Amino acid sequence: MCSAACCCCACCSVIVAFVGGLVLLAKNVGIPQVGVSSIHMPALDLKSEGPLPIDISASFWIYNPNLLFHGTILEAAATVYSLDKDNSSGPAILLGKAELGGDEQVNVDANTNTTFTVSFKGEISANTTKERLVRDCTEENGKTRIGVKIDRVHVSLIGHDFGNISIGKEIAATVPCPPKPKVEEVKQATWSEAYLAV
Repeated sequence: MCSAACCCCACCSVIVAFVGGLVLLAKNVGIPQVGVSSIHMPALDLKSEGPLPIDISASFWIYNPNLLFHGTILEAAATVYSLDKDNSSGPAILLGKAELGGDEQVNVDANTNTTFTVSFKGEISANTTKERLVRDCTEENGKTRIGVKIDRVHVSLIGHDFGNISIGKEIAATVPCPPKPKVEEVKQATWSEAYLAV
């Protein structure tokens, strides 16, 4: 009887300690850190007679400091600006919002650094922005300056919702303009248009 009772008490102690440890861990979940690692401009159509179609993507990183807990990025968004690469005091011109694609979610493993991408696809109609991009990207191997400000990164770890973290972090980078189409590609496009017009 005594040994059975001792065994039962020992088991209860182990269970209580285990549950208590889990509660302690859950209360001490480390807040993930977020930043922007790079900016890219995959597409820019300078030949458009109207608004200029443009694509911009930014690579974000998120560091999860927790050894045991993994989680999910439910939402991420950033504001994208055009900056003057020749004048640091020139105005920052709003281009648009970059976001995770559709219903995409990003898994974040425990104690790791994870990279994910937010993208902006839109059109530029403001003359000031068009003039800046035409100036920067018409020349061979042209470059322009882009700024990205993190608006929100919505993270959930083991059901603990951190909401939006690292709001307001910014990065500015001088990025290569998209390569111009080769002469063969331009000729092919012209022939296709002529064929369709017949």
